[in-house]
Amino acid sequence: DEYYNTKALVPSMPWLDNVAPKAVVGINTKKLDSSITISWKDLENKDSAYYVIYRGELDGPMKNLNLEDPNNIIATVRRTANGTEFTYEDTSVERGKKYVYAITAVDRLHNESEAKFANVPFK
Repeated sequence: DEYYNTKALVPSMPWLDNVAPKAVVGINTKKLDSSITISWKDLENKDSAYYVIYRGELDGPMKNLNLEDPNNIIATVRRTANGTEFTYEDTSVERGKKYVYAITAVDRLHNESEAKFANVPFK
């Protein structure tokens, strides 16, 4: 497991298109017994192909989550046809920690949108 032990994004293809999709909206989080569910909305006619969920421990401002570090990627969620509401359940949380999440939309040419943030204390 020396190779590929960290998730990473495919590089964008700016020579074909360098316009990122619009950011997701309406991020909500819900604490469950042993997990956190994150939900968000996207426009129906948007060109997003998938979404990237980043997570870090909250020890300062939410914007301190380094989106350039692939270690902070916890999942990607594919967009479903005509879908506008999406969810992801993070089951790797630990009690007593505070988490910050960021979600970005990515198009088929891997242009990534601006990140939208949410923080959650998990007690």
